[in-house]
Amino acid sequence: MFTYLHFGGAACGYPKGPFLTVKVEARETLLPWQRRGLTYTPTGYGPRTPSPYMVKWAGRWRRVYVACYSNAATAYIGPSHKWLATVGEIETCN
Repeated sequence: MFTYLHFGGAACGYPKGPFLTVKVEARETLLPWQRRGLTYTPTGYGPRTPSPYMVKWAGRWRRVYVACYSNAATAYIGPSHKWLATVGEIETCN
């Protein structure tokens, strides 16, 4: 599996750049509550909901989090108050 990390832009705190897109490895690693079919919050909304995916960046595997409000969501890596990069769609084929 793989995905793309998007650095720069308003979501990452750099609205005027620099911009960079990098293809990285991805894998599905369910957390215990996800294996049981539960959600992180009762509504499924929130600023830092752990997803079942991880991406390899800077030599280590990092959890992908999702900020979800209404029916719009953004996947990202990094702390909730300052995102490192947004995460594109997870691709299952090479």
